[in-house]
Amino acid sequence: MRLVGQLTDDVLVVSGRPSAFSDLPARLVRDAWPDGGALGGLYSGLLVAKYEYCLAVGCDMPFLDLALLRYMAAIARNFDVLVPRLEGYLEPLHAIYSRRCLDFIRDQLATGDRRIVGFYDRVRTRYLDRPELESVDADLLSLFNINTPEQLRFARRVASRKERAKASGGSRDS
Repeated sequence: MRLVGQLTDDVLVVSGRPSAFSDLPARLVRDAWPDGGALGGLYSGLLVAKYEYCLAVGCDMPFLDLALLRYMAAIARNFDVLVPRLEGYLEPLHAIYSRRCLDFIRDQLATGDRRIVGFYDRVRTRYLDRPELESVDADLLSLFNINTPEQLRFARRVASRKERAKASGGSRDS
C-alpha cells in the first residue's frame, strides 16, 4: 500500500469481503463480479477508478519496485494495456489498464472466461519485454509472486537479505 500510494491518491483494494481489509489505507471496493476471479477484480476496480489508467498489482507480489512502477506510469498512453512479458509469459497483475478495457472485460466475463489475458487481442496492448524491464529492475524481483510454499521460503530469504543490506546502507529503498 505504502509503495503504490507514492504513485497515486486512488489506491483500491477489491475484495468480496472488503470489511476484512478495513485497516488498510485504501479505498475498499466490493467485487462487482464475485465469481470472476482476478479478472472480475480488475473489472471491479476499473469500474470505480478515479483515473482513466490504473495500475493493477497482485497482493502476492512482495518486491514491487517503485522505479519500475514509475517507469511504467511515465510511458506514453498509446495503449489500453501495458504488461510485462518474460519468455512469452505475461504478468497481468503487474500491469496498467485503461478504463477502455471495461466493455471487453465484461463481455469476456459473461462467457465464463476468467483469464485476464483473454481480451488482450481486442485492445491496444503494449508489452514490456526483458531488456526494457531489466533496464529499470535488473533482477526482476518486482515480478516475483508467491503461489507455493517454496516461493514463500524464497521470498523470506530475499526479504531478509534486503533488510540486512538496507541496515548496512547498501540497498535502495523500494
